[in-house]
Amino acid sequence: YKLGLRIRRANIYADAFAQLMAIVTNGGNASGSLADGLLRAQWHITFVDTVTNSEEAGIDHGGVFKEFIELALCQCLDPAYGLFVSVASNSTGSGGGDVTDTTAAASSSAKNETKAAKDTYPNPHALHFLAMIADDGHGRVGAATQSQFNEAEMILHFRFVGLLVAKAIYEGIVVNAPFAPFFLQSVLGRGCSIDDLRAVDPQQHKSLMLLKEMENVSDACLYFNVDDEVLGQTITVDLVPGGRDLLVTNDNVIRYMHTLAHYRLVKSIKVQTEAFVQGLSDVLSLRWLQVFNAIELLQLIKGSATRLDIADLKQNVKLVGGFGSHDRTLLLLWEVLEELGAEDQGRFLQFCTGSSRPPLLGFGSMSPPFSIRRAADEGSAVPSSGGSFFNVFVDIDRLPSASTCFNLLKLPPYMSEANLKDKLLQAIRSGAGFDLS
Repeated sequence: YKLGLRIRRANIYADAFAQLMAIVTNGGNASGSLADGLLRAQWHITFVDTVTNSEEAGIDHGGVFKEFIELALCQCLDPAYGLFVSVASNSTGSGGGDVTDTTAAASSSAKNETKAAKDTYPNPHALHFLAMIADDGHGRVGAATQSQFNEAEMILHFRFVGLLVAKAIYEGIVVNAPFAPFFLQSVLGRGCSIDDLRAVDPQQHKSLMLLKEMENVSDACLYFNVDDEVLGQTITVDLVPGGRDLLVTNDNVIRYMHTLAHYRLVKSIKVQTEAFVQGLSDVLSLRWLQVFNAIELLQLIKGSATRLDIADLKQNVKLVGGFGSHDRTLLLLWEVLEELGAEDQGRFLQFCTGSSRPPLLGFGSMSPPFSIRRAADEGSAVPSSGGSFFNVFVDIDRLPSASTCFNLLKLPPYMSEANLKDKLLQAIRSGAGFDLS
């Protein structure tokens, strides 16, 4: 089987959701085993320019798909879309700098560019947020009208996200999806503890711990209910039947603590989690995932490295088309990459391979191997190595390009570090897709 998807760049989420969920829900021409085969088959992505409605130059032999899966998941997990929320990471092993698609120019300083690690999990109030968002023609999540949006529609969106994550795992693609470990615990069907609440709300976790130290807990005037502010409205939820009238006392405080933690971590996102798991099962066998714990599954999804291992890249890179390991341009490239912050390093990797995350098992495991080819500047007499005094000051003006399907960087033989860095940053920050060259 092969599955072709036609995706407008400005409507990545909406286009992918419509086409893939038509298959999943048997609304398209596929059903049963055929649908399963299509979801596990090679997906051939054709990006379309929204303005001109013309197809981009890239031919998908794997690289375009990798870019698509990363961009689609980036939108899925963006809190602005209402499906997921993010909090500062407090969990061991769940860190990792975010690599996000942003138009803001980033500093070359790693210290200034590295963003705080985030833990991402389903929005407990996703239904309220999604009901407020109509499809505005720019790929946003939502139904045609607010009144039409219901829980069944929300379930499809979370199933879609699970399907994309499963497809990335199935194809061995590491993506920037920093899921909270407590959420992955639930995905694996394993329980959460009260200590996991620290990842969601450190202040509430601290307050619950302090309750145990109170001489008379009833003085806190707490009841078995929670009040949440959602879009300017207060929503009251009973933790147990009649909870808003049940006072927390010394006798039931432990029950209150665990019931509240269970609600925050499990019950409030139960529907979303089940839909996400259903999406995973559309592509993967859930029994296969059971061999992992939450931290291991997180590493399988997003990898562990937050910055490029330049030494590993240098050791495993394949040089073609005239470059040698001691070529001046190559030496300058390694220096520039070392200086870049984590965000621009991620952009560089995505520019060359379609994925912003380093391979889980290192660059030695990348297939095809990461390669750099010398791209001679047309009409310029620049030597393959070294360079004259004149060349240093009259350098190449051409931007680098890449073939993501082959993990290939096409690098002109720049002679100065400043020019190489300037041209490289222009290319990786341009967001020009496959029409750059």
